[in-house]
Parts: sequence; structure tokens; C-alpha cells
Amino acid sequence: VLDACPDAIVVRTSLILAADGTDQTSAWAIERLRAGDRVTFFDDEFRMPIFADDLAAQMWEIVGLPEPERRGVWHLVGPERLSRADVGRVLCDRFGLDLSLVDVASAATVPDPRPRDVCLSSIRTASLTRRARPIGKVSSHGQTNG
Repeated sequence: VLDACPDAIVVRTSLILAADGTDQTSAWAIERLRAGDRVTFFDDEFRMPIFADDLAAQMWEIVGLPEPERRGVWHLVGPERLSRADVGRVLCDRFGLDLSLVDVASAATVPDPRPRDVCLSSIRTASLTRRARPIGKVSSHGQTNG
């Protein structure tokens, strides 16, 4: 993209969540856990989850920067490096779900290998005024806790 359009903005991210749990990943797990089904999360796959509204706010801020400052690659991620199992624990805590229904496993048990660690350096975002919130600090209504 940057070769074809040097002034482009390229956004890379890790795992996008909705604070209210309506994103595909969270909604699936919440629905299963509310039904009393067991859900397995991997403890050896790492992401830096970001809330969709934080991602959108950061993207909007980048678009408003002067052209020389905005062009190039931006890694827009949350401030926490979490395993998928950690994300499952956060979902249980935030939505009052039964943690005993959460199983933890290794991604090595899955036949089709996936990237284990897609954490990204977000040093460039230090220049932005909007900060991504830690997912463990936001209630199901999008309000920051504590």
C-alpha cells in the first residue's frame, strides 16, 4: 500500500472488542457461557485487545493530523498484552459469568496453526491524545472502572 500510495495511512491492530460485548468474539463466548456451556480459551495466544470505539477515536484523530504526521503505519492496539484465556476471564468478570465453565488449553491442540503472538508496538500512538483503555477496566456499559 505504501509503495503504491506513499501518503496512505495503514492501520494494524490485534483484537477488536466492543465494550458492551457485541463483537463477534465476545458475543459468541458470552452466549455460550450464559447457556451453561463450557468454553475453551487458549493461554498461549496473545493479543493486545482494543475497544472498537477507542480504535475509531484514534483513527479519527490520525486523519486530523497534518499530512506528513499522519502518513505511514500505525499500530492501534490496547495497552495490555493478554492471552485469549485472560480475555475470557475478563469477559466472565465483566458480565457476571461462571468462570468455572472456562477451560484453558494450548493453541497447539488446534490442527490449523494460527499466529500465537500478534502483539504490536504502539510507540507511535504516544503522540495521540486519545488513549486506548485496558479492557479489564471498562464495565459492560463502556464506563471506565476505578
